[in-house]
Amino acid sequence: MNLKTSGMELIKESAVFRQWKIVKEKHPDVVVLFRVKDCYETISDDAAIISKVLGVTLCKKNGSVQLAGFPASALDNYLVKLTKSGYRVALVDPE
Repeated sequence: MNLKTSGMELIKESAVFRQWKIVKEKHPDVVVLFRVKDCYETISDDAAIISKVLGVTLCKKNGSVQLAGFPASALDNYLVKLTKSGYRVALVDPE
């Protein structure tokens, strides 16, 4: 995972990114999902994983930062799919 890409620099100082980075440093094998209003969102390699496993759209901000998310109402179904695919998942409610 390369956290020094130009697009990543744009979100590097956000509270969500700081929390994501802390969780990923302690648990690099966990897919980290952040609750943002009525959605769960993630970035970087985690976004690529949920896009592949769940079939959600993978977006790129400024051409390099990968982003993906889904409605909170789909969480139960998507957690089953992620865990059955062998992924561990952390749910984070940003402070």
